[in-house]
Amino acid sequence: VLTDLLYFTNQLGNLRIVKDDEGNEINPDQNIFTIQELSHKKGYQVYFSAADSLHLFGQPVQANDPISLDAGWHLISYLPEIELDIDVALGSIQNNILLVKQGNGNVYCPGYNIDEIGTMAAGNGYWVYLSDAATLTYPTAGQAASNSPATAPEPTYFSCTPRTGGNCTIILPKSI
Repeated sequence: VLTDLLYFTNQLGNLRIVKDDEGNEINPDQNIFTIQELSHKKGYQVYFSAADSLHLFGQPVQANDPISLDAGWHLISYLPEIELDIDVALGSIQNNILLVKQGNGNVYCPGYNIDEIGTMAAGNGYWVYLSDAATLTYPTAGQAASNSPATAPEPTYFSCTPRTGGNCTIILPKSI
């Protein structure tokens, strides 16, 4: 599998770093290859030095393939091929979610009725922070259709400044 990753990185001249949620990386410029194989159950952060396309090929996986998660942060992949409302997609771990983040800084925080993400989509990874260990199992298309999505209200506690490109989440309760 490592030879496949070496071939993969050599084909992408603009690829600089691929990182997983455990700090492992592929960094061709520094000859660092601590990711030995890619997993469909994990998400990855990919940095290119210039615009480029990344095409990954492989066998289809079952969207409801269970993903075991410990308490704490995880970068997870989104397995279903259809978009699902985030509360439906993450229903199997809903009681353990403290925070979910997209790469653009949007968050989902069910404890405070904050949902800036809305729907989860194929091809994206999401940072998930859990209070306790849980097993994520995405619903099948039939299961998802039977769940009615809940729409969380937009937060109105304070006005926000335009996004700066930084990614930091601060949640302030109404009362301290």
